[in-house]
Amino acid sequence: YFCVAEDGERFEAHIPEFALVQPRSLH
Repeated sequence: YFCVAEDGERFEAHIPEFALVQPRSLH
């Protein structure tokens, strides 16, 4: 999923299976 850093920039975090199940549950 995509996390937003303190400076507002997005970085992609790779999480197995969970990201595939609920990709939009976390921003």
